[in-house]
Amino acid sequence: MLVLALAGAAHAGPVHARGLVGLGFPELFHAEVGWQAAPRLSIEVHYGWIIFNHMVGPSVTGWLLGEARPDLPPRHALLVTGQVLVNPLAIGDGVASHADVLASAIGTPLGYGYTADSGFQFIVRAGPFYYLDNGFAVGANLHLGVGWTF
Repeated sequence: MLVLALAGAAHAGPVHARGLVGLGFPELFHAEVGWQAAPRLSIEVHYGWIIFNHMVGPSVTGWLLGEARPDLPPRHALLVTGQVLVNPLAIGDGVASHADVLASAIGTPLGYGYTADSGFQFIVRAGPFYYLDNGFAVGANLHLGVGWTF
């Protein structure tokens, strides 16, 4: 529902593919591939290596504030992201984490995104990471990334 609302509110423009890689903590490495569905909405497949756990899943990012451009996200934007990640190596164990094995998580980071006229992007995001491990748990997630919208 949120995706449809953001897509409807965004100015329709050409669809651009995008890719991003970065570092952070506890997500030591992450990569995203996806598309800029509208200047203020991107949809990605996210991969993160979180301290010996491989996490994959969809993410949706709203590129809010900043001056709208017809074919690229705003040059300076407030990023609002939602992620649902699962550990493909722990699928048979359910959604709850066990000791050092993170089975699934939901992330809701906020951040800053810069997009140059050439399509180069720099992002910094931080926010909570929700997961189940002997009950409900919350941890912090911070990452920096560079990429390209083309």
